[in-house]
Parts: sequence; C-alpha cells; structure tokens
Amino acid sequence: MESYSQYIYQPLPPIAPVGKTPPFTRLLLLSSGQQNEPLCGSLIIHALDPDFAPILPYEALSYVWGTETEQTSIYIDGRPIAIKPNLDAALRNLRLPTRARRLWVDALCIDQSNIEERSRQVRYMRFMFKHATRVVVWLGSWTPGVEMAFELAERLAVIREHCGTDKVTLQKAVVELAIGAPEAFHHLDQLFDRPYFIRNWCIQEVVASKWAIAKCEGLETNFFDIIATAPYMSLKRDQILLGMPFEFWNMIFMLRQPSSGLPGGAVEGSLGSLTLLLATTRDFKVTDPRDKVFSILGISDEGLEPATAFTQTMSSSDHNSALMLYRRFAIGVSKRINSLGPDVDVLRPKALRPDYNKNLLEVYRDLTRFLIRKSPRVLNVLAHVQHTEDPPQSDFPSWVPKWYQPRQCGILYVGCFLAGFCDGHFRYFAEAEDMPLSKEPLRPNSLQLRGFHVDRVKSVSDVLEYSLTGPFPFQDLWGQVFSFPIDQGEMPLYYDKTPLVMAFCATLLAGPLGASMGDLELLTGDTKGLTKERFMRQGEADAAVYLLSKIFTADNVSIKYGPQGQNLLDHLCSLATIDVGEGGADAERFERGARSICFHRRFYVTDKGYLGIGPQVMRPGDEVCVLFGGRVPFILRRMPDHHLLIGDTYIHEHAVMWGKVTEGIKRRGRTDIPGPLDLTVTTFPTPSPSPDKYLIKIHSAGTNFFDLLQIQGKYQHQPPLPWISGMEFGGTILSTPTAARSPKFKVGDRVFGATQGAYATHILALEAALRPVPEGWSFEDAAGLFVTAPTSYGGLVTRANVQPGDWVLVHAAAGGVGLAAVQIAKAKGATVIATAGSERKRQIAMSFGADYTIDYKDPKWTDVVKKLCAEKRTGNGKAGVDIVYDPVGMIDQSLKCVAWNARLLVIGFAAGTIEKVALNRVLLKNVSIVGLHWGQYASFEKETVGVVWDGIFELIRQGKFRGTSFTDQSFVGLESVPKALQALGGRETWGKVVVKIPDDDGASSKL
Repeated sequence: MESYSQYIYQPLPPIAPVGKTPPFTRLLLLSSGQQNEPLCGSLIIHALDPDFAPILPYEALSYVWGTETEQTSIYIDGRPIAIKPNLDAALRNLRLPTRARRLWVDALCIDQSNIEERSRQVRYMRFMFKHATRVVVWLGSWTPGVEMAFELAERLAVIREHCGTDKVTLQKAVVELAIGAPEAFHHLDQLFDRPYFIRNWCIQEVVASKWAIAKCEGLETNFFDIIATAPYMSLKRDQILLGMPFEFWNMIFMLRQPSSGLPGGAVEGSLGSLTLLLATTRDFKVTDPRDKVFSILGISDEGLEPATAFTQTMSSSDHNSALMLYRRFAIGVSKRINSLGPDVDVLRPKALRPDYNKNLLEVYRDLTRFLIRKSPRVLNVLAHVQHTEDPPQSDFPSWVPKWYQPRQCGILYVGCFLAGFCDGHFRYFAEAEDMPLSKEPLRPNSLQLRGFHVDRVKSVSDVLEYSLTGPFPFQDLWGQVFSFPIDQGEMPLYYDKTPLVMAFCATLLAGPLGASMGDLELLTGDTKGLTKERFMRQGEADAAVYLLSKIFTADNVSIKYGPQGQNLLDHLCSLATIDVGEGGADAERFERGARSICFHRRFYVTDKGYLGIGPQVMRPGDEVCVLFGGRVPFILRRMPDHHLLIGDTYIHEHAVMWGKVTEGIKRRGRTDIPGPLDLTVTTFPTPSPSPDKYLIKIHSAGTNFFDLLQIQGKYQHQPPLPWISGMEFGGTILSTPTAARSPKFKVGDRVFGATQGAYATHILALEAALRPVPEGWSFEDAAGLFVTAPTSYGGLVTRANVQPGDWVLVHAAAGGVGLAAVQIAKAKGATVIATAGSERKRQIAMSFGADYTIDYKDPKWTDVVKKLCAEKRTGNGKAGVDIVYDPVGMIDQSLKCVAWNARLLVIGFAAGTIEKVALNRVLLKNVSIVGLHWGQYASFEKETVGVVWDGIFELIRQGKFRGTSFTDQSFVGLESVPKALQALGGRETWGKVVVKIPDDDGASSKL
C-alpha cells in the first residue's frame, strides 16, 4: 500500500466537571479480509455503561505484546498504526472472511502515546473484559502437538466432571491417562511454557471475563479446561515455591467452581487482598514494572472497593453483622459522593490510582505505605522484601519490595505466627510514625516503626539451594552450623531443654509451617490454636522418622542427651509413634517441608544460641527484631542513622514467634517504647586498663536529650546492644593507656569528656574525648561542658560568624546549650534576645547575660521581636535579628523576624518535628541557613575541634563563661539518673542537669 501519515486518535470525551462520566473507550471494527491481505478497520468511541447507553456486543482480545522490535501495521480509516507480530498474527486469525468483527484490543483501542489516557483507561480495564461477550485468549501460533494438548485438556475436563468430589478416583484416572498418553501430557506441559501464562495483565483479563476461549490459529478450546490441568503439570517440574504461575492459574479455575470451597476475595470479582496477589503473582512478568501493581488493582479487594481497606479486622472472618453494616454504609456513602464528580473518590487513596506520571519508586513505595497504613495496620507486606544482594545505599529504600523481581524464597507470614501482636482489641497493631492518612509524609523514603530487639546474629550458613527432586542437604547444613558431628556421643540441649537436633529440625520447618504445607488453610483458620499444636506434633514425628531412616542409620550409633543421659534414638522412636492422624509420621513430608521453607534462605545462630531461618543476604552482626504488627520477626541491619530491612525470619523461640514477649511488654504497663524509668543499676567488675584508653573514676555525669532518644531507640547514632547509657562525665584519671609513651594526662588529673557509658562509676575513654577541668571548676560544672560549650561556640562563631553589634535570638535559652549560647554571644559583643516558656526560665536567661527575654508561647512572639528590634536597634534601620540560634525547631517562624543578610543556625529538633521552611522568605531577605553537627567535626574537620576548644578555654580564663549546672534540685547516685532524665524530658529543669556519683568500694556499677 502507499505510504500514509500515522493515524491520529480522536480524543475520548472529557471527564465532566459535575456528575458521573461513564467509562468511555474505543472498539475496533476489524474489517473482513483474506489471510494475507493488509489488516484494516476503524475505531469507534463507546461507553461501557448500560445505564448510559446499550453496550454493543464485542469480544475482548487477551494476548501478550511480545518483545520483538520489528513491527507491522494495521490501517485504521486508511492510516497506519504500528503493531507487533504477535498481535498481527492474532488479528489475522480472528478476521472473518465476509463480515466485520467487533473487538477490544488494548494496543489499538487505547492511545498508547497519551499518558493521561493510559492512566484513565487502566482504571477501566476490568470493565473492558467484564462486558465482553467473551474473551479470546490468544496463545500464539500453531506448533506441533497443540491439537493433542487441547484434546487432553478436554478429556481431563470430562474426567473431572465424572468424578466430582471423589479425589481418589480422580487421581487414579489422571494417573492412568498420563501413563496411556505421555506424548499428549508432554505437549500440554509445553503449552504452559508460552509467554501468556506468565504475564500479569492476562490474569485480570481472564478473571473479569464471562467466558474465555483459548485460540492457537484455527484451534479453539475452553480456556478454563486448560488452566484446570495446571496442578498436574506442576508435578512434572522442579518447582519448590508455593504460588508459582501453575498454582495461581489453578486457583483462578477453582474460584469459578461453586463446589471448590475456596473463599476468594472480600469483594465480588476479587481474587483476594493486594498483599496476597502481590505475593502470588510475583513470578509473572510485565513490560512496565509499574504494571505489577496496576494490573492487579481490578482483581483485588482494595482495588475494587477501597472501603475494605478501612474496615478490615484481624478476625479470620469479617462477616459479623456490625462490621458488614458499617462496610455497606461506608461503601454506599463513598459511591454517592463519587457520583457527584468523576475525580471525587473519597475512599480511594492515591496509591490505588493507576498513574503513569509516577516513577517506579513512587508507585511501589506509596503502595507499601498504604498496605501498612490500612486497617488494621499489619506488616505483612514487609515480608515481600526479598533482596538478592546487599541493600544498596540508593533511592530505593530497603523496606520497599521490588515486585518486579521474581520470588526468591517462600513466605513465612501466614496466620499461624503472631510475633508482633498481643491479645485484645486494638484499632491498629503496627505502631508507625509519619504515616498521615491524607497528607504526604515528611520523609516518604523513611519508614518509622516501633518494636524491640530480640538478639544479634552470630553466624550464618551458606545460601540453601537445591533441587525439588534431590535430597535436602541436612548433614552438610549441620556441618556449617555446628562444630561437632551430628552423631557424636552426646547431643547438646537447646534452651528449652529439648535435644539440639530436634530444635534444628523444627527450625528447618519453621515450627508448624513446614509440616502444614498441604493444609495451610487449616493453619490460618478459626482453629489455628489447636491446629498449630497438631502440626507441631506432626513435624516432630516426621523429623524423628527422617532422622532414624536417613541420618542415624549406622547400627552402632549411641547418642546420649540431657543430665540423666537419656538415649536419643529411644526418644526419636517414641516421637515417631505419636498419633498424628491418617498416614502416621512421614520422613518425605519432613523433607518436602524443609525444602519449601529453607529454599534460598540462610540458617543462622544468634549470640544467645537461638536457631533461625532468614533471608539470603543476612550476615553476622545483623539483628533479629520484632516490629509491632508483624506476624514474624525481621532481620535488620544497623547503619549510622537508620536500619536496613534485610527480610523476614523464623527464630525458634516460641515466646517470640507467638507474641508472648510482645504480650509481656504490653501487659507490664509499658508504653510502646522504653523510657528512663526502665533503667536499672547493675554491678560489673571495674574495667581493665586499655592499650589506647584512659581508665577514669567518674564523679559526675551530665544528662542530654539524646540520652532519652537512645533509651527509646530513636537516636540517629544508636549504639549496638548491650550498651550503657550516658555520654558526658567529669572524673579523675586512674590509669593511662598501657601503650602510650607520652600520654597527655597523668594519673590523678581531673578531666571531663564524652564517651558512651557515662552513667557508671568507671569508664574507659580515648585521649581525644577528654579535656582538662578548668581551674576552679567543680566536676559538676565540667561534666556539662563537653557538649554544650563547643556546640554553641562552633555554631555561633564558626558557622554563623557572630560579630560585635549583632542581634542574636537564642531559642530555649534556659537549656544547657541555650545558656552556653547566651554567654558566648554576649562575650562576642552581641545583643541577646532569649526565648523561654516560663518566667523562672526567663529570669535564669537574664542572670546569664541575656539582654531581653520573650515568652515563645505568645502566638505573636515574632511581632514582639520585630518591635523590640525596631525600637532598640539604632543607626542601621534593621527591624529584625541577625542570627537565630535554634536547638528546638522554630526556624520557619523565626524567618518572620530576621533582618537582611540574617544567619539561621540549625542546632537540633528538640520539639520532635523536622520542619518545612518557607523558602520565599529566605530569598526575599537574603538569608543563610546553616547547620551544625558538632559530633562529626572529629571525623571531617579535626583541626577545627582544637580551635573551638581554645576559644572556649580563653573565654573561661577571661571570666566570660561559667558552668550552667541546674541547681534547683540535686541528683546523687546512679539510682537517681532515671529521675534526672525524667525531669529533663519533662522540661522541669534549666541549664545542665548533672548527677553526682559518690565514691564506691571498688566495684563498677553501670546503668
């Protein structure tokens, strides 16, 4: 044909500003023609809403686009649209010789170059297939054996119908047919290798259909007869993981059978929750990774009816009358409001709206946040994180699953485990911060969850990889984990007093999970308590038979265990005879369960000796943690200012896995995070002299807000467990570093410093962390100097370049760093305005040199500052301050009262909120915003550290800087540290709260 310009799509009717807009799309009218003639047709715009207009009969084509780069063309109204070879072949085989055929084909009926239209049409995708008279599943071109595959599927359908619910007869008939027709089974197996069966979009297209036929050129058959054979085909393959494509297609077939008993989703037309579908479709493929999410919205509970996301409970059945009434009410209200305008969708979060303007990270991250935030806030989605390499330090957060990657290992989060839960009714189970319902999170790439530390990983095995048909590498794994042979004369005991080998076996099965692989629905149902015990007994019996038949097979094996020297083989024999129901104990069942649970995972041992199965990228030093709302624990990796989520884990500690530890934390009246009153005093031997550290007797310890954050597990530099609280101290040198030839300090010198573990009677510290106590200063005043003085001096002098005549606004001026800032600013010739929240604290600020004080609780305090500057500053016309010193988080408000060329100094966020700043004010007033992280200067600017301390000591010698110790109340002894911290956290104090530590009898006590 002649060359023509490309076809230009007629726009779809716009969304009406008021009222409901029907789901408009286009239908292809495929012109008649012979096989080798050019493809021609036309497109008509049509509404798929029977309330708007009758829907024309049409067929929907379900196919795969293919990865070929070459293209052909179809001529629409005489103008070409490029199509790929697979669609070309499908249309040629669907084209009728004498009349037109009405079809819906996504590549043609959607303007693929229009991102807005694509996003709009994807929302309607389910309608396209739901309203079709039938769906044609194009499996590709004819190949030898396709006829035999189609015929075998039809014969198996007849057998299934004849056998009904008689599984034994059905299995026997299928085996006989397989023996009699091996070639047909081979070709049917090959049929499942076609790309169609691993494409995400194809799932929704079939699920939404009234009926579907499979087509290979001129051959056609019932598509559901084909997918009904998936379980038979999976037995021929080396598939270890549950939920691979075979099983998923079979689930689709079973859900269409009223007699199957499968529950399906909570919404008509749904296959289940988004979390379930994301897991079970993991091995399917898409061209655009974003479609891993968009393609299942139309077949999921939350995607079809967002109200379910806000009305779900932890109950195994959501069908109680009150909940159903509330759910119907919520759905009814949302539909009524949504009908007022097409863009009004009151219960549909942005994460559930297909939007091709969002990048991959945004789509996956926002959906992960939604799945955590939705009622009742559980963390099942985090179990989808399956890293194939160490989580990179990139923009893709470690806690966001990469659903575009194939599944690496099986799931552990099924309903039998309740690690992060406790009994009782709770509106939400996961305890998350920065998780707003409507607004955007402040730090969208950071996930803030609460939980507790269980133990630290001591050693890990190699990644477990093997074949479904091969033996499980039991003895090889034992040799990696333990330093003694499994058949040595004495078997050690696990912490629960059971033989270590039985704990090892139970870990391989993840408790009851591995023993229940064929009956997972029992494990997650209403009787899960009794069923859990049943499967645990079954797992024990299966393990015992496995050990007797495959491990301890030598005639002369004699192994003792326990304090009484019991015979291990006798114990195994007794376990093997436990009544576990029909069929008894089964060694093969144990091996199947272990293979499924452990595939692509690592076995590990913790510091306390617990055994576990974890993700393949875990390593020694990682931490086992329980996050509230998580069914299983997680492996986390501590970084300088955050954690990486490595993956889910099973740890063989029943109290952890079934929520007893969480229950204990909640029931003891503890809040969700520990506080200062949880600190206890413990006695240890005095530390021994160190090659590079001084041993110091502590006489006083300073308190800090970051001590509170550390105790709560919120500090950006969290020390590894176990750790001693406290950072600042004043004391006397007891011994110098044993490897030092000319130490700076000598025995008996009075020093102050900062090192982790200051709430103790003795401490080891590096020379760089120490300074001499100024002449005439007490240990109490010196103990509060190491953080406050250089923070304020470094901020005001080094970063803000304070000059004589500057006006400085000091926030939280009655605090430790605030009083230091007041003194340093005054010493440099500045005028100081101090803010504080009480009259007493304002008086304190004045006593340390502040020129003016202001109550920051006054909503018009910025106006007061501007008025004060306008009245008192003479000669320069400035109606604002030159420097703002902010350890609280008040920069945005302070911008309202700064002068031209002002410097805003960010010291911290004691108010607890990370600010968003109005940058227009920064621009209009030529403002500089600078930060100070004093603790990092030792790493990046060592020379500045000495300069700052020289400046501080010079001010002390000049009498311009004095200690800021809180004197209204005394705190004496380590036992008083919790109350001192409580007073600090409650804003009941001023200055630096210091604890006096009296002399002891030589033992070292620590908090």
